[in-house]
Amino acid sequence: MFCVCQKKSNVYDPTDIQSLNDITLEDTVTFIPPITEGKVLKVYDGDTITIGTRFPNSNVVYRFSVRLSGIDAPEMKGKTDAEKQSALRSRDRLSDLILFKMVRLENVKYEKYGRILADVYLGNVNVCSWMVAEKLAKPYNGGKKEEFLEDCVCDTNGFTEISLGEKTTVVTKPVAKKTKKQLK
Repeated sequence: MFCVCQKKSNVYDPTDIQSLNDITLEDTVTFIPPITEGKVLKVYDGDTITIGTRFPNSNVVYRFSVRLSGIDAPEMKGKTDAEKQSALRSRDRLSDLILFKMVRLENVKYEKYGRILADVYLGNVNVCSWMVAEKLAKPYNGGKKEEFLEDCVCDTNGFTEISLGEKTTVVTKPVAKKTKKQLK
């Protein structure tokens, strides 16, 4: 396969290094990977996961960091112990729900830090909306983030059942509260 980049009326040969020296930022287009699904390989926190997936017609498995669109979860390296504890709870509940499972990505684009930004679905469940409904994250659409208070994230005492269709139900277990010593 031979790939070319176009600049106005010029066509650049990707093997010609000099032609690459002549391009500017305005001559380029953002590459959005053609991904629509993947297996969750890692849950970093309540709004960032890593998936493994293939491009169409490719045997190579690529790894992508994906930020869940429209939400903000507490930071693992938060300012307070309460925020860190909430971050662990948020991450663990998300992990219980989707780790090592296939998810669908919709509305795929990049966010300001270069990660993939997408609406993430497990079956028919919008994982982003689920995180907000479970009080594990807050709605976020860019701009300045609000600080997390202790009561922003639920301390789940019960199980949450999610129907993914006629024959599939996911039950997420309650997460034990961590002590300050365990957080360090």
